[in-house]
Amino acid sequence: MSSISVVLAVYIKTSVCHIKRCFDSIVSQTLKPHEIIVVFDGPVTRELTMFICDSKLEFSKIGIDVVLVSTLSNNGPGVARNLGVSISSMSFVAIMDSDDYCDSSRFEIQLEKIREGYDVVGGYISEIYNGSHIVKQVPENNDEILAALPDRNVMNNVTLFVKKDAFLLSGGYAPLRYGEDYILWFRLKHIGARFYNITRPLVYIDADEDFFSRRRGWQVFKREVIYITFLFREGHISSLKFVRKVMRGLTIRFLPSGLLEILYNRCR
Repeated sequence: MSSISVVLAVYIKTSVCHIKRCFDSIVSQTLKPHEIIVVFDGPVTRELTMFICDSKLEFSKIGIDVVLVSTLSNNGPGVARNLGVSISSMSFVAIMDSDDYCDSSRFEIQLEKIREGYDVVGGYISEIYNGSHIVKQVPENNDEILAALPDRNVMNNVTLFVKKDAFLLSGGYAPLRYGEDYILWFRLKHIGARFYNITRPLVYIDADEDFFSRRRGWQVFKREVIYITFLFREGHISSLKFVRKVMRGLTIRFLPSGLLEILYNRCR
C-alpha cells in the first residue's frame, strides 16, 4: 500500500452505479491507496449508504481503509473535500468525483511526479459525449501553468493529486459551489506550490445531454461573478482582470446551447 488518501464526496443524487464504477477504478490501480475518505455531503439515500458500507467491508479485505464522515446539510463539494482532506492520515491526497473513473495507472504516475519535487499534479481528462471522447488538455509544466492561470482554469480538478501539507497551508477550497477549484490554484500558487500536469487522460467523465445547458444561464453567471469577486477580494486578480472575466462570463453564459458546445469543443 501507498501513502495516498483518496477523498471523494457523495450527496443525495449520487447513484450506486456510478460510485461502484468509481470504486472499481480505485481497486484496479497499479498503486493502491492506503485509505478512501468518503464524505456524505448531507443526507443520502439508504441504498447508497448500504452500498458504501458493504464496500467498506470489501475494501478492508484487500487492506484499504474506508473512512466515512457525514455532514448534517449539503454544503457543496469544496467544503466536503476540505473536511475529507483534513481528516486524512496520509501525506498525499487524490481527489475524485464519485461519478468518474480513473486510468489504472493514475496514482502511480502522479506520485512519481510528486517525488520529483512537485506539490500539485493533475492531468488531462476525457469527456465521453455521444460516443465520442473529448480530451480536455491543460498546460504541462509549472511555468506554463502559472502563466496561464490568470486567464483560464489550468488544472482539471477531478485529477488533483496534492501534498496534504500544501493543501492545508493554502486554505483549501473556497466555501463556494462554483469556481472553488480555480480559487484553490491561486491559493496554492500564493504559498509557492509547484504544479505539473500529466499530458494524457487520467480520469474519464460521462457528459450527459444536459452537460452544456448546465453551463449557461443566469444562475451560472451569478455563481461565476461570486467566485470572480472572491478572487479579486483575495488579491489574486486586478480590477481590470475582474471586469474582463465578468464580461467574458456575461457573453458565454447566454450563448445558445449548440453554440456553446461548439465553442467548448474548440477550446479543448
